[in-house]
Amino acid sequence: MSFVSAASQAMMAAAGNLSGIGDGIRAASVLAAPSTTTIAPAAADEVSTAITTLFGTLAADFQALSTQTVAFHTSLVQTLLNNASTYAGAEAASASSLAAASATTLSQSAWHAVNEVAILTGASFAFSSDGQHGVQVGTAQAGSAPGGTAIAIGDGATAFAGQNGVAATLNGHAMASGPRSTAIGINGSAMAGGNSDLAFGFNGNATTAGPTSGNPANNLAIGIDAPATAGYGVKNVAVGIEGPATAGSIGSGGFGAGNVAFSYSGQAAAVNGNNNQAFALFGNAKAVAQNTSNSVATAVGGGYAVIEGGTNNVATVVGANSVASIPIGNHNHALVVGSGSEADAGGGDNNVAVVFGSGSTAQAGFPGNYDRAAAYFNNAHAYATGGDHLRDIKFGPTISMFAAQTAALQQTAFNTVNDAANLMGVNFAFSSNGVGIHFGSAGAISSSGGTAIALGANAYADAGTNAFAAAIGGGSPGYNPRAIAGPSATAIAINSDAEANGNSDTAVGINAQAYTKAGFGSNTAIALNRPAAIFGGSGNTAVAINGPATAGGYVNPAQTVGANNDMAISFYGQATAINGDSNTAIAAFGNSTAVAGVNAPNGVSHSTAFAMGGGDAEILAGTNSSATAVGNHSVATVQAGSTDNNHAYAIGATSVAKIQGGTGNIAVADGFGSEADAGGGDHNTAIVLGTQSSAKAGLAGGNDVAVAVFHDVHAAATGGSNLSDIRIDHLLATTLPPVNSIDFAFSSNGQGGLQYGTATAQSAAGGTAVAIGPWSRANSGTNGFAFAMGQSSDALTGPASVGLAVNGVAAPLGANDLAVAINGFAGTPQGGPVGMNNTAIAINNFPGAQVAGGNQNLALALLGPATVGGTSNVALSLNGQASATGGSSNVATAFFANSNAVVQNAGNSYATAMGGGDAEVLAGTNNFATAVGMNTVANVANPTGGANFNYNHAFAVGGGHAQVIVGNNNDATAIGGGSAAGVLIDGTENYTGGFNRATALGGGNAQVSVIADNTNNNTAYASGPGSNAKALFGVNNVAFVAGSGTVQSSFGNNNIGVALGTQNTVQTGGIGDHNVAFILGSGGSASAVSGNQNVAIVLGSRPTFFGTVLADAGYGNNDLAIGIRFIGGTMAQATGASNLTDIAFGPFHFRRP
Repeated sequence: MSFVSAASQAMMAAAGNLSGIGDGIRAASVLAAPSTTTIAPAAADEVSTAITTLFGTLAADFQALSTQTVAFHTSLVQTLLNNASTYAGAEAASASSLAAASATTLSQSAWHAVNEVAILTGASFAFSSDGQHGVQVGTAQAGSAPGGTAIAIGDGATAFAGQNGVAATLNGHAMASGPRSTAIGINGSAMAGGNSDLAFGFNGNATTAGPTSGNPANNLAIGIDAPATAGYGVKNVAVGIEGPATAGSIGSGGFGAGNVAFSYSGQAAAVNGNNNQAFALFGNAKAVAQNTSNSVATAVGGGYAVIEGGTNNVATVVGANSVASIPIGNHNHALVVGSGSEADAGGGDNNVAVVFGSGSTAQAGFPGNYDRAAAYFNNAHAYATGGDHLRDIKFGPTISMFAAQTAALQQTAFNTVNDAANLMGVNFAFSSNGVGIHFGSAGAISSSGGTAIALGANAYADAGTNAFAAAIGGGSPGYNPRAIAGPSATAIAINSDAEANGNSDTAVGINAQAYTKAGFGSNTAIALNRPAAIFGGSGNTAVAINGPATAGGYVNPAQTVGANNDMAISFYGQATAINGDSNTAIAAFGNSTAVAGVNAPNGVSHSTAFAMGGGDAEILAGTNSSATAVGNHSVATVQAGSTDNNHAYAIGATSVAKIQGGTGNIAVADGFGSEADAGGGDHNTAIVLGTQSSAKAGLAGGNDVAVAVFHDVHAAATGGSNLSDIRIDHLLATTLPPVNSIDFAFSSNGQGGLQYGTATAQSAAGGTAVAIGPWSRANSGTNGFAFAMGQSSDALTGPASVGLAVNGVAAPLGANDLAVAINGFAGTPQGGPVGMNNTAIAINNFPGAQVAGGNQNLALALLGPATVGGTSNVALSLNGQASATGGSSNVATAFFANSNAVVQNAGNSYATAMGGGDAEVLAGTNNFATAVGMNTVANVANPTGGANFNYNHAFAVGGGHAQVIVGNNNDATAIGGGSAAGVLIDGTENYTGGFNRATALGGGNAQVSVIADNTNNNTAYASGPGSNAKALFGVNNVAFVAGSGTVQSSFGNNNIGVALGTQNTVQTGGIGDHNVAFILGSGGSASAVSGNQNVAIVLGSRPTFFGTVLADAGYGNNDLAIGIRFIGGTMAQATGASNLTDIAFGPFHFRRP
């Protein structure tokens, strides 16, 4: 080896090391800039003013010194590079004279041709390839190592390419010192120091750090009118546009990976950690994420967002002179919107500090965990510090002074939202675990573990900790849905308000408000067209269907002691069960009224009021009492002054049954216009069986009995004790109506019991059956209970089962089953398989809630069918269709617009369909399918019947189609009409594949196809109409489309295809591995196939009449093709062999060999 060659390599290495030092100097200057150039305003005293002036002067001196240091360092590096190029040229000349016939030396005629072109154009130009000096015209200089290519154009331009590297510059400097790295400098400098790095400088400096130890690789730095530095590490990205950006590790920060810094007219740094992101936009905003991991700092409009430790932190600032800071801790959030404000979160974990306004402050934590501080409007200050689970919300004192400004701001925000909604064509918001997205006028917020969905104009959803809130509808005044869910609660609102304010509450409002009071828990309110409310207590239920329902403790809105386990159900009536424990009020049809309780604490307990067909049933005192009123204007009352175990029954229009004080009294009025009064003492009984008759018992004594039978008969046993008066009409033939007009039957313990009219009742041993209404039928099994009410209602029960039917059919045919049917069918169909411990509830639906065998299943059908089978499965339908059959522990939920949710032959799986969607899970375990929106499909199925089909997810929203049909741990996500995402199998073979991802947005088509075993870890992403992304066969392939066009990455491993723009075509892989094709622009074509380690890059393509840019690499190994748009189209080709290079810049080509 000659001395000249050895010296040039040493100087090149020294230049690379010095370049790394320069990276550290630039990055340190960027990190120090916020703290040295943004000095907080001084206080009014002279000492503070003097100190501020002193530090301001020192800061300015530091910045000036940093600038001079960088300039001196750049000059030194450039001198070394120039000298290295000179020595390399001398060595090349010497080598050519000794080995003129070398196969690697360009022919003299070729060099003369290039020289003549350069001389004719009058340009400074230098070219070097594969370690040869090449061409030099003017003051430009170029040098290269073996396998490298260097191009320098312009006076004083310099380029150096290391082993297998590419360096190109136009009026600037480019040094690709790292193996297989690329440096492009246009009116600026680019230095790529790591393995396979890319540095691009346009009127600015772009640098990726070289190795000091380890193997830095795959870093990207883009500097446009500003410096960009990708520090020491791997896969770091720094993009600086009119402002500096630094990503990766600097100084003693170690080895950083996956950091991203993006600056546009700002300063951004994501350094000394892993997977951090820093975004600085406009107004010299500053964003810093350092000494942290998995954190995001975002600054917009002159603010300063800084994260200095911990993991998974988020700091966001929008507004001039504002600061969002997280110094230490994990999972903290700091948000500022406004000028001159500050939000600080940290000193612990899971703290949140929020500021909306100017001159305001919010601090959370320091120390503490799960603290929340929020400051709204101007000059508000909130502090939740020094403990755990603290809350402080403050509003500015001068809100009224800025009413006009606030109104203008609100109008501006409203206009902005409307513009966004018009552009997107949808009003949708989604938030989960505190973060999310929104389009149009919909809004959604969530706390830790919570999920909120808002769909519709002005829809709003707020989910607390571990809660779920969904608001759907909107568009008309008074119909803007609002869903609010407290901790672990569920709130669903459709064209209404639903507030589940207590812990583990449920509120469902459809065209009417559903409300549960805060401070309590485990309450349920369901409202359909009329309001349902629960005012305090726990375990209460209010169901309002076309009639209001109220349950729980309610004396006044400020009451803090609630009632428990009350139930109010209204179906075209009014039901109230309040201020006592275990009360039940049921009102059905004809605007009936059922009341159990009074406006006093513990006034009524363990009592039941039932009203039907326009009746009025009231219990106003006592415990363990009942009041039943069936018939128009019938009245059954347990009046004030009564105590315990009183029962009043009024059956028939205008009938009246009253208990007027005392204990253990019974009043039965059965017949039109009849009246029964009992009370005024204890254990009195008044019974009327007939029309326009009356019976009175007690009213001053005890143990009295009065019975009146048939028409216009009156009995009275009053004024003493142990009296009896039984009267029967003696003119039966002329006064009695036909017997069958009563239509009542009762049977208990296998006995015949009573039967009137067409109603029938039968019971087995230990069973009870009651039938009320024409042609109604009740049949109870052993130890069972069957109750049928209404015309042709049926209640048929199995052993120890309960069946309740109101104008419907209840058939709990298994053992220990429960079936409740109101205007519907609930239970096991005739001839179907029978299980045990199943529950079926149906309201207003045929075929209703069906149990197809199995055990411990639940079917709930509300305005839509629900079917269950298997073991421990749940099917819930609300104006939809839900089915969970076969397998065990599955859940199928279908809400609204005839949605369809199916889980079949699976385990621990979930299918959720809303708003007309179709969700299916048809095999495997722990699979999920979610479809939200009309014409939306989410499908998890395995048509080949493979054993391994678990932990897959299909999620579709707004008309998208998502499908997973093969393998384990695969995800398919489709959002937007026309979008399609699938992890699919090609053919009918039972292939395996796992951890694949297909994501389609806005009409895109993303597909991962499993066409052989072990197709794993592939990703397909398509965003935009006409976009197609396919990842086929192999491992770790990526197909990414943003815009439109087609990207296919297939038939190999570790291939990457990326297209950013429209009408692009990208293909990687073929039959090779580790290939990359990349397009930035529109209408381009890039192909890297049929070989290994091939790269095709298209920059700035544009489909005009000037032509299109194409890049084609492959058919061999280690080929590189780069097409760069200049004026017209161009084609770069490096195909047919290995180690080829073609860089096409407009009409110019630079090829190797």
